[in-house]
Amino acid sequence: RDGADAAREVWLGAWSLPAVVYRGVDDPLGHSVAVQLQRLVQAERSFVAFTRDPVHGEDHTVVASAEGFGEGIVAERAEVDHDFLDPAGELVRREPRGERSLLDLDELRWIAILARQAEQVFSAPQDVEGCLDAEGRTWVVQSRPLAPPDRRTVFDDSNVSESYPGRTTPLTFGFARRFYRDIFADCLRRLGVPAARLNELRPDFERMIGFLDGRIYYRLDSFYELFDAHPLFALYRPHWERTIGLQRSGRDAPLRAPGALERAGSAANLAWNFARHRARMREFYAEFERELSDLRALPETSDPLELCDRAERFSTRCFRRWGLTLVNDAFLILAHGTLERLAERWDLCRERPGLLNELLAGEEGVTSAEVVQSAVALSELVGADPALAHALAEVARGERDAAALWRELPARAPGFAAACQEHLRRYGARGPGDLELERPSPREQPGELLQAVARYAAEGIRLAELSSQEQALRAGAEAELRRRLRGRPGRRLVVQRLLAIVREGIRQRERSRYCRSELFAACRELYLRAGQSLARQRVLERGDDVFWLTPAELSAAAAGTSVDADLRPLVARRRAEQRDLPSRAPSRVETLGAVAARRWVSPPEEVASDAAAEDGVLLGLGSCAGVVRGRARVLSEPEPWPPGEDTILVARETDPGWLFVMLGAKGMVVERGSLLSHTAIAGRTFGIPTVVGVPNATTRIRDGEWLEVDGALGRVRQLDERPPSA
Repeated sequence: RDGADAAREVWLGAWSLPAVVYRGVDDPLGHSVAVQLQRLVQAERSFVAFTRDPVHGEDHTVVASAEGFGEGIVAERAEVDHDFLDPAGELVRREPRGERSLLDLDELRWIAILARQAEQVFSAPQDVEGCLDAEGRTWVVQSRPLAPPDRRTVFDDSNVSESYPGRTTPLTFGFARRFYRDIFADCLRRLGVPAARLNELRPDFERMIGFLDGRIYYRLDSFYELFDAHPLFALYRPHWERTIGLQRSGRDAPLRAPGALERAGSAANLAWNFARHRARMREFYAEFERELSDLRALPETSDPLELCDRAERFSTRCFRRWGLTLVNDAFLILAHGTLERLAERWDLCRERPGLLNELLAGEEGVTSAEVVQSAVALSELVGADPALAHALAEVARGERDAAALWRELPARAPGFAAACQEHLRRYGARGPGDLELERPSPREQPGELLQAVARYAAEGIRLAELSSQEQALRAGAEAELRRRLRGRPGRRLVVQRLLAIVREGIRQRERSRYCRSELFAACRELYLRAGQSLARQRVLERGDDVFWLTPAELSAAAAGTSVDADLRPLVARRRAEQRDLPSRAPSRVETLGAVAARRWVSPPEEVASDAAAEDGVLLGLGSCAGVVRGRARVLSEPEPWPPGEDTILVARETDPGWLFVMLGAKGMVVERGSLLSHTAIAGRTFGIPTVVGVPNATTRIRDGEWLEVDGALGRVRQLDERPPSA
């Protein structure tokens, strides 16, 4: 047939009735048609490859294949195999329709590579059609943009659960939303993302976190969109995901592939930031202390609008500099990831799996450790006063109220009371849930400090013993490192430099986290005073009802511009709704369209839990070496237990407020977390054998059962009975 006649026939087909209906238009002349001439290939097998899961949008290459021509696939006239490959080319699952699969793994991987290349060329997920001929050669017929799946949004609590482990209130969520918005914008600005790009990302800054059934989650598509703005994100994303405990994302790949020049500029910016980082952190702490001192020096007021405005101005000035702490985290993650890769390449941990963790133990200047060390020092003062020691022993056994004893302290033990006041002045913002505005700090409930001191006194914990244990762990690890790198001075220098960067990053991270606790505590006080003022005006029933309003709702009520003149019914409804919520929620939530259409989905660790448990052994990430045995204490809150027990602390996640109970544990097992999480750092700091990232630990481990924890190998063995040596 003449080519021109064939092209004309194809061209005229654009105005056939089926074509017009397919386009859904009334004006057939408003469109043009391109005619493509292709060589006919005799297809033995055909395929359609999607560079994203067309149903869920996950980062899997999905290959549908069938015998013969491709029309059999798209017209559903043939038996079709479906194969799913992850970004590394590993087969996730396959669904053959016949007795055997049409494509072998090498063929699937090659098709996936071709599809990904098409995605890079067109800068969008692709739907690629092709075939294999009788000689096994692969032919790509066409590539077109992949139609987006149904609008699904995935919320995940990885990492954020360390700060907000349970249910919280609208005031905390609204405040945290501003915090995340401002600090991430400041971080990306510092890392050289252009102002125009930051402006484009404003919607994602606003919706980084979500508030679902009283809990705070990351909104993953916005989260990845923001990180993707940094050209080097693709290089360290895998280690970053492991560090924050994110096992699978909603959108696993960056949307764009930055060029070499853009990456070089970003690397130069990162190097410049690193060179000035320590000096900038010093300036950051000095500026924060000035802001906090200025706030405390302001004259007292009971005007709710002035109190809200003070909280807004103070927090905004702090937030817009707080991105520096995320830059610090970036350096920490990059250095730790590089250290792990080199340790694997140079075979440093083969004989001692927990070597890297032990090298990070015993570090001085870690604020979270200093908080606990200060409380232990208080417990050592108790021995000089037998009457006080007796009273605190009663507190430790639960026979005496700690709050009542606190009120008696100035009269019966003035020196000890003054030392406790000094501790609260320096560290009184650190307590359980210290980023939840509705939770009082130890400054407001000093009985919590007495309970911790009473426990340490009863356990006989001493600072010298803590320090010697930590230093012995680190000294042994450093000796092993010298042995492994003997005769390799270049490698030893590289490892030592990376260790120094990681240690410095941890110190800065923990210090800035305590500053964050002080910031939230200061704003809590202002908001609570505003609520008490509104309660006197009968806008609220009582002062702590303020926590059931968002910051915007509170400010509007204080300014007289609220939609509701009486906020008491709104608060009552929100309180009642949260009372009916389940105590345990999944780590991941998926919504289709509106949040009201959400559906709970199993978190990744629950899906993998059967594979993680074998013969009574649960697997996780070893975070601090040592093998210990003890009785499991499964906790959802940092509640103390009777002193003198060999206790293994088991929790879903922890925050810095758990430090006071951690020190009384013989070992720790936590569902969430990574090697740089708070739990892992605390375990290394105090030499407590620790395993984090243990799937479903709080449901698989029974409270009171005996466990054996291997903090080097990351193994938790469930024992049938009390071991003879325990």
